[in-house]
Amino acid sequence: MPFIPQLALILCFIVVKQYGVCDGDNAKEFKDMCLLLNLATQKVPIPQLKSGASDSQTYVKTKQIQIMKSILRLNVTVIEPQKEAVLKDVKTYPTVNEINAKDAVKGYFEGITDDKLKELRAEYAAGTLGEGKDETFVKDFSLPFSEITKAAIRKAIARQYTAAVSVDKDISEQSTAIHNAREAARRHLKKAVFGSQETALADAAADDVNSDFGDVKAAGKLTFVGGSCDSGCNPNSAAAKTAGDGLALDLVCLCSGGDGAGTSAAKFCTKTALNGLEAITTNDDGTIKTANYKALIEKCRQQKEAAPLALTPATLAAAARSLTGHLGSNWRAGTAAAASTGRAEKQNHYLGVHVYNGGTAATCNAETNNPHSTDTKGVCINYEHRFHSDEGISWMKEINAAMGELQTIESALSQQTAFISTLKELKAQMENILLEAPLLADTQTPTPNAARSPKPVEEQNKCKLKNATAEECPETDCNYDTKKQECKPKPGTEAPAAGTGGKSTG
Repeated sequence: MPFIPQLALILCFIVVKQYGVCDGDNAKEFKDMCLLLNLATQKVPIPQLKSGASDSQTYVKTKQIQIMKSILRLNVTVIEPQKEAVLKDVKTYPTVNEINAKDAVKGYFEGITDDKLKELRAEYAAGTLGEGKDETFVKDFSLPFSEITKAAIRKAIARQYTAAVSVDKDISEQSTAIHNAREAARRHLKKAVFGSQETALADAAADDVNSDFGDVKAAGKLTFVGGSCDSGCNPNSAAAKTAGDGLALDLVCLCSGGDGAGTSAAKFCTKTALNGLEAITTNDDGTIKTANYKALIEKCRQQKEAAPLALTPATLAAAARSLTGHLGSNWRAGTAAAASTGRAEKQNHYLGVHVYNGGTAATCNAETNNPHSTDTKGVCINYEHRFHSDEGISWMKEINAAMGELQTIESALSQQTAFISTLKELKAQMENILLEAPLLADTQTPTPNAARSPKPVEEQNKCKLKNATAEECPETDCNYDTKKQECKPKPGTEAPAAGTGGKSTG
């Protein structure tokens, strides 16, 4: 839209209300309808997690996979010896089927896929000293652990891992809810745009939540309940293919004149004539209406905000509120000043310019030359019958339903954010267990025989193994083991442990 000095706009408004007309009479309504259409036809976004205090964002799935990969790696550091042997023996057990085919190891990795088995092997290797090791990971946690150490912390790690798997499932369930809500939101938005004609008008992009839409498919035609402009925009009922059925139809009504609208027909919504926009003839089969929609939707796309608004419940609600806020407001006086008797209640249901003449009510009849400045005429959308029936404005119902689905997405994201925090906590707890593992293992390790006090040299000399016969074994201090043919010291003849200061009680 070209720049127009603010003073000129103010003067234009004053002149219009009292005497005449300005081009682009429906410019405000057009701008807000474009905003709503640009939002409604956006791809339905996949929600993302905020990364700390920064503006950067991350997809939930990306963060979920990243954390669970780390948790799996931590868990497999304490794997049982039997399972460890299977993971290491890729040649004998290349697949899950091969594992389950052998009774000795059947069920070790039940319920997983070959891809998961491959992942397990990779994460196991990261904590070893062999091929595939992660040197930083090994160093940070002093890996690999001995079986004594693993046994000391295995249950604690298993508890955290089981909890993490449960939370991971919760996150995935919310992802499914988000997927379903995105699909449902798009169905409602498609209906809001094309109304009862969605099957005839919507192209393939409308069924893809990851694509923008709004174009009419090849050979598709936008039609009204009748051929004329008046039949659709100023209807006598709330039937399909009339005002309020869909935003596409209403966009055409807002900016198109009817038969005989004259040279002003192409600039009811813009300051200058919009190329491709024509007055709708009485018997139009949809060709003109479709061409007008294509020209108008393209103009809408050119009017996108400098920073495009994201599709959210809040932005959608605000856009719809801005558009409907114009209802009944764009009126002007005709030949005679408007009298209170001329303002009927139904004019509150008009969206777009309409003209009073004294006590005579305005209409949305655009079937005349310059209807935006002719007594009792108007270039507007008449929602009277929508408001006076149970039907309501169809596209508004669909917008509200889409807002509900978008709110479901926001709620699911909020839950996922909490679940991701829980996963991070579980991962940190597992790391702490692994860091403390050597200390825990020390408290549970039995004293090895090698740590006991050695037998005194004197005793060892008395009962040497070279005394191979009973006769050679000294009876005073030794006993002869006939089965093992060994000479051993008698109980109670041992010397005290070094440093105790005690004596034999023999």
